[in-house]
Amino acid sequence: MQIEDKSLRFAGGPRGFLLIHGLGVTPVELRFVAQGLTRAGYTVHVPQLAGHCESAEELQATTWQQRY
Repeated sequence: MQIEDKSLRFAGGPRGFLLIHGLGVTPVELRFVAQGLTRAGYTVHVPQLAGHCESAEELQATTWQQRY
């Protein structure tokens, strides 16, 4: 099964932020925070964590190496 990568990256200045979503949040839901930081001159990356944003079965199928 192919999983859609929902990671976000906004190019800004030389300094940046790495935003990590939680279990109940996706990278897309952090979009407005990321865009605000970009407007302030920062580069922002919001990666999709392995197994997240899909079903509980997908999350359980990931290994600890994929999660970190």
